[in-house]
Amino acid sequence: MEERDFLIEMKIVNETRADLGLTAIPSTNVLDIMCADFYERYELYVNVVNERKERSLRNYNYSSGGGNVKVEEAAKAAAEYNKRLNMERKTQRTAYFDMQTFSVQYPKTGKGKMKTLARPPPGNYPVAMIP
Repeated sequence: MEERDFLIEMKIVNETRADLGLTAIPSTNVLDIMCADFYERYELYVNVVNERKERSLRNYNYSSGGGNVKVEEAAKAAAEYNKRLNMERKTQRTAYFDMQTFSVQYPKTGKGKMKTLARPPPGNYPVAMIP
């Protein structure tokens, strides 16, 4: 009864048609009947549905709740965010808390880096000679 009132209220069906009787049928059953009895119309229907699907996928804007954003703009925004995050990490967030070991990790300041040795000036034999 609620469905009938809703359809009349939305003016999808008028009252005389609703009084004649409304039957709710799942869309899969309707498509099966359409495929069996009206195959040409079913093919047209499937083509239209596929075309709409392709069109919507082509024009799809990737959004994350902040509105519509194009792919190029999203890539630029992500690059800018990563740049800002790395700069903050180097200047303000030098230490971090490791949840697994429950300890604070500090960066090694200059430890573990190899020393660079100055090259000796070339002598009379710039290439090693085997006697």
